Amino acid sequence: SGDFMADGSVPMTGVFEASTGTEANPSITFNGDEDSGLYNKGTNEIALVTNGNDRLFIGATGNVGIGATNPDAKLHVDGSALISVKSGSSNTYEDVLRVRHFNSSGAGADGIGSGILFQMETETGGTQGDFARMTVRAVDATAGTEDGYITFETATGGTLSEKMRITELG
Repeated sequence: SGDFMADGSVPMTGVFEASTGTEANPSITFNGDEDSGLYNKGTNEIALVTNGNDRLFIGATGNVGIGATNPDAKLHVDGSALISVKSGSSNTYEDVLRVRHFNSSGAGADGIGSGILFQMETETGGTQGDFARMTVRAVDATAGTEDGYITFETATGGTLSEKMRITELG
């Protein structure tokens, strides 16, 4: 019937090639669970499926989508996300989220910054609006003597503007 079964004594060489598959019928599945597995969503694209539904998607550009079948960033999560750190002690401090900005030249510079932009759906169906942003910038990016500030912006009339700044002096 075309089934390949091996008991461990049959060496396999060359390329393993599977059919394209679909979301409802992935091409690589597990015994007794035919609607969970992997399939080729499009040219150079892979999707992981459980219960016949797309769950994780890797696009041709390398972007990864969780719940998003057309990710527009290196990691695109469509739905709520939880970042959790389990530590061994109740008095332990942990950075649970790190936002890094790397200069393409390999060295930071005064003025380099990172931010978190908060977007939400507007009343115009399907459009996203910028509602708030936190920005951190380096005043002095010299290793060992780093100085920086953080700004908080909110939107008024559709335009973000700074409402508060905490400088390196507090």
